[in-house]
Amino acid sequence: MESEPGKVAKLSSKSDSLQFAAAVTAMSLGTSRRLSRNFSYYKQSEISEVKRSDLHKMYAQIRHEIYTLQNLYLNDEYSASSSPFKVMLAKSILDRLEELHRNLLFFDVDTIQSIIPVIDRQRRFWQQSTEVEFYAESLIQKLESVVEQDMITLESLLKTLPDTSAK
Repeated sequence: MESEPGKVAKLSSKSDSLQFAAAVTAMSLGTSRRLSRNFSYYKQSEISEVKRSDLHKMYAQIRHEIYTLQNLYLNDEYSASSSPFKVMLAKSILDRLEELHRNLLFFDVDTIQSIIPVIDRQRRFWQQSTEVEFYAESLIQKLESVVEQDMITLESLLKTLPDTSAK
């Protein structure tokens, strides 16, 4: 922090405090989004219709966040200082997978029985993100192999769903 007499202190752009403040803000936004989504879900009085296109949007958001996490590992300049963002992204990916799972349940069992195991496998993987060991350098290899293969499978399986869920 830099300060002069009679002036308000400001955060230096190289300060750990600035990175911490940014991480706290990002985590707060993620938590707010999750609380809002859960409130809307539990407030529903009747079963709504889910569109395949909505599931594809959720899938695209998950892919985007996985790529962002990979980029944080691949960029040496940001890798060391981005730990809070890595944790926030992993939590967001898990939240989005759970939302995708919840919305899939509106479709007939016969149409989702091959999709649910893939999502559940990914949910188990991302649930480990609360452990420090999850963020080891080996994570990038897991993202490029196991996670990537499941995401390719998931994308092709989502394409087989009907346009809308059964009411």
